[in-house]
Amino acid sequence: MTINYSQQLSATERVITSTDGTKISTVSMGSDTSDKVVLLAHGYAVDMHCWNIIADDLVQRGYKVIAFDQRGHGR
Repeated sequence: MTINYSQQLSATERVITSTDGTKISTVSMGSDTSDKVVLLAHGYAVDMHCWNIIADDLVQRGYKVIAFDQRGHGR
């Protein structure tokens, strides 16, 4: 089985500026009205898109999913 970590999901992308001026890319998927929210934080040497297949499954189960790029990773 091949897992496509780069599959594109229907999502809202935002860039947040931290208090020290660092720009952090975020993505949210799923219903804004869901009371079930999951925050996904990736590890070293990957970016927020490594969660795509898991995020898709969580959204299908009714969760709102938020992921972000750690400093120095992704965009």
